Amino acid sequence: MAQPISMMSVALVTAAAAGLLPQLVPAPGAAAPVGHVTSVAGSPVGGAATNAHTGGGGSAPGPAVKIVRPTKAPAVRLEWSEKDAKQVRGWILLRNDTKSAARVVLSMTAQDRLGRRLEVEGIELSKKCVGELRGPSDHICLLVAKLAWCDQPPALPATGFLAVSSTVLTCTSKPAACVAAQSLPVQEEVTIPEKPIRFAGVTVASCFVVALLVVVITIVRLRTRNPPVGLLASMGSSKWDRNSWGTNVTIAGALLGTLLGLSIFPEHPQLMTRDSYTLLNSLFAGLVVLAPLLYGLLQREVQVTTGGVAGVDTQGYVIMFLAAGGIVLWCALGQAATLFLLAREFILSNTIDLFVGSILEVLALILTALLVVYGVIALYRAATRPGVVVAPQAAAPRPPPPTVRAGMAQPEDLVRNITTPPEDWALL
Repeated sequence: MAQPISMMSVALVTAAAAGLLPQLVPAPGAAAPVGHVTSVAGSPVGGAATNAHTGGGGSAPGPAVKIVRPTKAPAVRLEWSEKDAKQVRGWILLRNDTKSAARVVLSMTAQDRLGRRLEVEGIELSKKCVGELRGPSDHICLLVAKLAWCDQPPALPATGFLAVSSTVLTCTSKPAACVAAQSLPVQEEVTIPEKPIRFAGVTVASCFVVALLVVVITIVRLRTRNPPVGLLASMGSSKWDRNSWGTNVTIAGALLGTLLGLSIFPEHPQLMTRDSYTLLNSLFAGLVVLAPLLYGLLQREVQVTTGGVAGVDTQGYVIMFLAAGGIVLWCALGQAATLFLLAREFILSNTIDLFVGSILEVLALILTALLVVYGVIALYRAATRPGVVVAPQAAAPRPPPPTVRAGMAQPEDLVRNITTPPEDWALL
């Protein structure tokens, strides 16, 4: 039985070798399989290639031109263009390690965060990098790529690979005796970050313009009324009460926005970053607290009498009241706009239902409109309320009253020479 078993073993080994050999050794003329390309600076793509001018007998030279990136940069970073919404651009450093000139051809593939393919319609280099790149030297080039996608915009950030193919021109002493040799291509990983978000600046600027218009309208109304109210007329001190809707909305909106941002904020926002929302909430909440301090920058102490008792009252001016009220209105409008953007952010990221998000957006828009109307009415009413504003021309020229200690009762003949303090006005 030894001989049949031995022959059977040989047959099995031979059959196994015959089945595995085509998998291990490629047939003549077949290309070797190419694995996944890693993002290593200057790493060749695929296996060996055939030298274009050696008649196929030798191996192709190494990469003639490669991309050199900073040591700490994990990939080539392309930024979105400000002029074209589908164009990305970035500076790259191409290094030609040979002593000959080389021509470069670039190609790129990209996909968004969800794995959807982004079509690259075109890729260009700056003019100085078009043509032959002399070596050995480095060349700083501007890369511009045109992207395209279907109905939905890409989910950013996106990634991809940039392939650099180069052709080396080897010339002899005669100008016409040049030989072109195709070198191995190299690939570099490419990152396309999220688009720059400018809604924070637009929100701050637009709300400031609206508040400024409300203040200007109030000034015109005060100057055209009968009798007119001067901008340098005296006003009493500021105070907060439950009717200070501008201040209340700003502080409540800041707390609500911060709470929502910390709890259900999406991982990849599309309108503003988490830091931008936090910055707006903190900015408006801080400015609304500083508004009364702005009013107190230009104040004067006036000797007054209340019920026949002497005292000292601190009075400001109408112009400073309008400035402080405008800041409060600016902050309230900005907070309402931030809540609107936050609701839209939740809708775009599918964090909340579309119906619920639409209700929040409508409420934010209604609140914004009501704040504008409230600002126009409240500023004018506070500056024209009897007992709040003391016009400079209201007090006739009188001899200066004698100095009386605060809290002391005054004679009736002295009371006539001392003004009555104006009432305090509530914050907007």
